[in-house]
Amino acid sequence: ALLIAAKAAAALGKIPLCSVLGAENSGLYYAVFPLIGIFVSLSSGGITACMSAAEAAFSSEGKTLSPATVKRVTVFTCGIAAAAASAAAVLAGFVAAAQNIPGAAVLYRAAAPAIIFSAISSVFKGWLLGNKKFVPVAANELLLQIIKSAAGVGGAMLFSGCGGAAPAIAASAAVSLGECAALAALVPRYLHERRAALSARGDTSGKSGGSSAAKSIILKSIPLSAGGLIAPLCCLIESFIVLRLTAGAAAPAAEYGIKEGAVGSLLSLPAAVFHAMSSYFLPLLSEKNRKCSFPTAFSVFVSAGIIFSATYAIMPDSIIAALFPSLSKEFAEKAAFLLAAGAAGCLFGAITHAYATFFHAKGKTWQSTAVRSFAAALRITLAAMLVPYLGIKGSTLAQVIAAAASAAALIFLSLRTGAELKPVRTAVIMPCSAMYCAFLAVFHRICASLPAFAGVALSHLCAAICVASLCAVVFLTRRYAAKRRES
Repeated sequence: ALLIAAKAAAALGKIPLCSVLGAENSGLYYAVFPLIGIFVSLSSGGITACMSAAEAAFSSEGKTLSPATVKRVTVFTCGIAAAAASAAAVLAGFVAAAQNIPGAAVLYRAAAPAIIFSAISSVFKGWLLGNKKFVPVAANELLLQIIKSAAGVGGAMLFSGCGGAAPAIAASAAVSLGECAALAALVPRYLHERRAALSARGDTSGKSGGSSAAKSIILKSIPLSAGGLIAPLCCLIESFIVLRLTAGAAAPAAEYGIKEGAVGSLLSLPAAVFHAMSSYFLPLLSEKNRKCSFPTAFSVFVSAGIIFSATYAIMPDSIIAALFPSLSKEFAEKAAFLLAAGAAGCLFGAITHAYATFFHAKGKTWQSTAVRSFAAALRITLAAMLVPYLGIKGSTLAQVIAAAASAAALIFLSLRTGAELKPVRTAVIMPCSAMYCAFLAVFHRICASLPAFAGVALSHLCAAICVASLCAVVFLTRRYAAKRRES
């Protein structure tokens, strides 16, 4: 729960930042991070998952990865990350010019050090997750998001009077500051947990694993890193398409800022929750009875996806009005439309994350990578076809269609690899989720006269109470009937 809360905080932290930056600077800020994301994925994208799976395997045998193994993986990851950060700084001017926003070059250089700090942290987070130490990882993630949000918003407000891209530059520098502070806090915690693990397992020499284990972790991380490149690479290409093909619009950077800032911060919330859930379920699915836990994991993923989809589809106007009151009427209406259009992608994203976690736990990482590559290619192709005619709306539509195709492809592949779902367990999701959506729609209409934020919160609270009450009645009724039959 803490890990999910930490990932949710990462997405929610973008909301005040978008409000402070405004549409234009948000467009500059979010146009920078696809390239940064590419270099983060290239240097450490698969390290956390592979470290977690390797440590979980050793832990199930009463062992732990040796300090030498962790050191080798850390040195390798740090070297790749340093090269990636240097490349980001060198290519900044060229990429910014290609995106039609030359002023963003400084933002690239301000965020480049974050690549190194993030890469080193990924090694230690993977080890902690493999030992099921979720609280330290979640606490570190919360610290990271608090520093990034506070420093980003504070820096943007401090330099707001300077005009131009100064607020966006300050927000980019805050990302590097946050990653550095989070790493400084994570290392002592890792060392403490490692000493405790070696002492508890009676392996003070720390010789479990070795160079072969480090090599195995690095090799297994390659397909995951390749898979991690897909999303930011797709976003980078899409930024070229949107910013160039909408150059005739009144404010192309502002429209891009609305999509990636206001709407993107909301749509990234379910993605952050799904990512945290994947981190939680991956070590559990990696153990000997890995398939036994998959129906439960799938149920949790899909339940969360349906709730997010229903929320964004039913009340987009209220959500935008509550969180971004400073937007003009034109931009607010466009943001509400984009949010409602992107709502279906939340459910498809939940299914995709559930099956991708299953494949990663079984060591079949190439399947999910291939599917994500196909979905990314489809998204870029559709965006290039739709954006000239529909503008920024075409980009969102392409994103939803690609998400649906990705979920369908993973389901098809899973039928060949043993991802069995128990119909009785998974069928419970649908009526509960349908009831929640129905109650949410009803209470949203009832609370329409309330202030935007109060209406959204009260609608969810009432819907949750009604569904919980009905489920409790059904459970107690079945229990009473079972006792009557026994007597």
